[in-house]
This record gives sequence, structure tokens and C-alpha cells, in this order.
Amino acid sequence: MSKQSIIYLINVFSIQYLWAQTDIQNDFSTENIENQLIGRVETPFEYDAEYEYLNHFKQHPIELNRATQDDLKALRLLSDFEINDFLNYRQKNGSLLTLYELQSLWKSDIINKLLPFVTVDAAKDAPTLSFAERLQRGSHQIYVRVARRVEPSVGFLKSETNGGYQGNSNSTYTRYGYRFSNDISYGCTLEKDAGETSFSDFKSLHFQMKYPISRVKKLYLGDFSARLGQGLIHNNGFTIGKSAAALTLENTAPVLQAYRSVNENDFLRGAAATIALGEKTAIHLFSSYRRFDGTLKQMKINALSFTGLHRTESEINRRNAVGIWTNGGRWEKQFQQIKIGANIITHQFQYPLNPRATEQTPFPFKGSFLMNMSMDYNAMMGNKHLFGEMALSKNGAIATSNSISFSIGKPLTIILLHRFFDAKYHAFAATSFGENSRVKDENGLYIGFQYVPQKRWTLTGYADIWRTSIRTGNELLFNAAFQQKKTSFLFQIKHKSLFQPEEDTTFFTKRQHLRIQIQYPLARHWKGANRAEWVQTRTKSGFMIYQDLFWKPKNLRFHANTRFTYFDTDNFESVIYAYENDLMSNYTISRLYFKGGRFYVNLGYEPNSKWLLEARFARTIWQNQRSIGSGLDKTVGNRRTDCKIQMRFRF
Repeated sequence: MSKQSIIYLINVFSIQYLWAQTDIQNDFSTENIENQLIGRVETPFEYDAEYEYLNHFKQHPIELNRATQDDLKALRLLSDFEINDFLNYRQKNGSLLTLYELQSLWKSDIINKLLPFVTVDAAKDAPTLSFAERLQRGSHQIYVRVARRVEPSVGFLKSETNGGYQGNSNSTYTRYGYRFSNDISYGCTLEKDAGETSFSDFKSLHFQMKYPISRVKKLYLGDFSARLGQGLIHNNGFTIGKSAAALTLENTAPVLQAYRSVNENDFLRGAAATIALGEKTAIHLFSSYRRFDGTLKQMKINALSFTGLHRTESEINRRNAVGIWTNGGRWEKQFQQIKIGANIITHQFQYPLNPRATEQTPFPFKGSFLMNMSMDYNAMMGNKHLFGEMALSKNGAIATSNSISFSIGKPLTIILLHRFFDAKYHAFAATSFGENSRVKDENGLYIGFQYVPQKRWTLTGYADIWRTSIRTGNELLFNAAFQQKKTSFLFQIKHKSLFQPEEDTTFFTKRQHLRIQIQYPLARHWKGANRAEWVQTRTKSGFMIYQDLFWKPKNLRFHANTRFTYFDTDNFESVIYAYENDLMSNYTISRLYFKGGRFYVNLGYEPNSKWLLEARFARTIWQNQRSIGSGLDKTVGNRRTDCKIQMRFRF
């Protein structure tokens, strides 16, 4: 049977299925990130950078017929086995004629999470355009957002001379960007947090060019991010963590990338380039000079501050106190099924670092010069996939992370990852897979699995055990997901325990989660979702339930979504974290503790393809509370109300 005949039969028997996926593709939001990739909302995490990363692919999807293995890895939504299946299919059957063909490769949940970010309709004339034409034929985009908390916190009630916030309670965000496909982009971002005085307290500029100039394949000027190997010596932005996506552990992000986020610390500023040394060999070079907030004493750095906040007099005095030169590079070579890389990075501090030793960091780095080197590898060997990195710091301490995954037939895939981070290992901006993501003082073993007993069911889970200088811990997760056309069901249970070493057996803590979730269609243009979640710690407990409603008529220019939440926890120890749908290119993570209710509504109006106007109203009301928060962030009363408005203009 010819390929065209097969595709015709797929179209006939599955048109209803892919029609259902169209709505999901248009409803991409931070909820997708939670369900598809991220599971550790309880710990500090660069959500904004990851949202911008995925949202970039939504606006500029990957063309599947030209996609390389690295392109598909960059999405971080497919396993290496799934990517290999696709590349083998394309090599055997030729270019895809339609997205419907994906159904012959993967089950519905894989296609569902992939559809917003891929296409088979790329422009044919793009490769023939000159550099000047690429600078003229792209699209411009402007975002303006203003947010404000209605109830003033204590910091805004105090006078400037009495330790309060120096600025008003508005937070603002302005971004301009130009882009032509994935070849050229430039732009700037201005941001102000509530309490800061300047409209442009944080400023970021970037220029990215993907257009061959001799051997220079990519060029970056201004602000950019760098990710080397598996992150053991340097990793700006998103770090893979433990989640229901139990097989997604590898750092597959591009080595260099233009920076468009608003984290005021997690980026480099200077110049970078990717240079081709051959068809399968390349080097990446970068140089950066940044100033960081910090506290100086006797011309030594007592501490660096990474909050990015400049609201009070003391915060303003710490601003840009320390300059840091960062230089680095990566050499990489691709063989048939193996890719290897060598990395080096140096940091020169303006003043020597002199932090105090703590229980959590008994061997902090002291000095003004830091250097790290590493080797990393990635190999496919039949049904086995191996990746890892070995790193060395200036003082001779090591950090390693090594993983192997293998499939047992089609239904079952297993992954094992071992990491060892010496307590004396030092790296300034290293984040990698582990319990705390920071590459410091950890020895752990992770075992994860994915089992697909039938088309509609996916079972995933993991077991992780680790030890540090002061504690040992373990974590278990089991996740069952079911999908039937537009209806999906999820059941998840998670257990985590921490123990103190034998010399002090008084410390013990545990945390258990149980989550049940269902998403379903309602009347025409309406969808709903419900979640119930229970938390149990050693001495405290709590629960949360919510109702989501989504309204998006196909022929109208309005859309809306809302959520009603009820929560009841003993105190902050049993806090429950929840993602919330927000305005475009924005996110919210609510922390629910004590007893009360929360409501939000997002409204959008798109009069034409150029304009998008959005607004958000959110309110949390606590029972039996006279105030919320502490310090300058304390709010008198039992409620907090947040409002946002946003405009996007394209031309």
C-alpha cells in the first residue's frame, strides 16, 4: 500500500481525534508546563525562563521535515527513543505530508503535548533570503503589563525614612522584540517590581543572528544564556527536576540562547558565538561581564544577593556592588551515535568572596578566581541511551552525573541516574538534576520508569535516594494518566522523607501528596477541570480542591477562564502549591495555607491579529486571620487582591 493511501486512511479514521487536539493546541499555558514537564513547585525555580522558552516554540514551531535530533531534543518533551522512532520513520517514508501521520508513531498524550510546538508548513523561501531582507521581513511585537496588589503591605505604609519601600506598589513590564523565523531576533525588556522606584529597574538587551558568516553559524550580543553539558559547571535557566515525566532527565537545551526573561541574575552579558569546525564539529565561545548585588566588608564579599529586589534603602545599597568576569567555551563533536563535549569556564570576581561556613554549606568557596572543567557524553546504543558529565573544580573536587535508560519492548522504559557532588566542589552558576538542583554535597541514585499497558493509559514513577553531609532522604512517586479523546484523568501519589544522621536522631520530616485530577469537555466552547489534593506531613495536614472553567468560542474574539479554590491546611508546614492560568507570557504559582478560598478570572479580547488585550483579577480570602505575611510584606486583614492588565501589539 502506498504512503498516500495509508495517510488517507489515517485521515478518515482519526479526524475526530485530531479535531479534539486543535483546542488543546490553542490553549497552551503554564498548566501545560506543570502537566508535561515540571513537578517541583515547592522549590525555587526559574518558571518564567521555561515559559518563555516553550512559548517561543509555540510562536515559531519546529518544522518536522527539517528538524534534527538536537531540534527535537531542545523541546524537552520527547524521550530519546521517541525521537529515534520519528527520525527512522522519516528516513524510511520520506517527508511528512500532514501532522496526522504522527498517530502512526506515538500515542495520543505524546501528540497532545507536542502539537503546539511543531508544524509541517515552514516557509519555502526563507533559506534564499539575504541578510538585509531578513531584517525587514520579520515581525515586531510589543508587550506592556501593569500589575498591582490592592491591599497595601506594611512596606508601603511606612515612610521612606522609616525603613519602608521607596517606590509605589505598581509592578510594570515592557518588552519589545523583532524576530524573523529562528534566524534573527533582537529586543529589549524593562521591568519594575512593586516597591522599586525606577520604571527600568531591570534592563535587558539582546541580539541573536543565525546566518552563516564564514564559519560563524550563530552570533549573540547583549544578554544571553549558556548551558554546558548537564549543568555541572554552568547552566543558566531551566533545570530538569523530579516530576511525573520520569524519563525526562537530560539537559537538552541549546548551548547558547538569547535571553528574554526577567530573572535579574541568571544570565550572561557580553558576546557569544557558535563556530563550525566541520560538518559534525563545533565550538561555542562566550565572554561576559556582569554586576551583582552583594554585601562588602573590608573589600571582601560577605554575601551575594540574588533576589533582584531594590525596594528598601539596604537593598538599594547592595545593588551592583560586585563585578564578575565570566569566560568559557565548549567543544563538541558528533559521531554516528555518540556525541562528546569538553567544557571550561572561569569566573573572576572584583573582590574576594569570603562567606561564612554554615551547616548546609560547610565548605564555601573563598577567593577571587574560580575555574571549572568537564567532559560530557551522549550515546544511543540500540535500545539503550547513555548520557552524563564529569566535572572538576579549581580545588580538585569532582562532580559526576551518569545515566542509562533502556526499553524492554515498547511498553516499558527504565532509567537510572547516579550523581555524586563532592561537598568541597565549587561552581558559581551550576545547576543539575538532583535533590536541590545545586551541584554541591550530594550522593544519590534515581530509578524511573514509564509503562504504557495500552493506548489510553500511561504509568510513570520513580524512586530516589540521596545523602548529604548532614542528612539522608528518599522520595517516591507514582503517576497514572488516562486519556479518552477530550477527557483525561490523573492520579498521583508522592512520598518524601528526610532523616538526620545517627548522631542526632531528633530530626525527621516527611511529606506525602495525593492528587486526583480530571479534565473534560462541557457545552460547546466550554471545558472544565477539577483537582483534589491532600498533603500530610509528620504533624500537619491539609487539602485543596478547585474547579476550572475555560470558554473559548472559535468565531468570537473573546476568551476567558476562571478558577474557584477551597483550601484548608493546618499552617504553612502543610502548604499546597498550585499553578494558575494567567495572561499570555505570564504565570502565577499560588501558595495555599491556613483555611480559605481563592478565585481568579482571566479575560482576553483580540480584535484582530495585531492586538491582544487581557486583564486578570485574583483574590484570596482567609478565615480566622487578622493579617497575612510577615515583615514589610505583611498585609493587615484577611484578604489579598491582585489585578493585572496587559497589551500585546504585533506589526
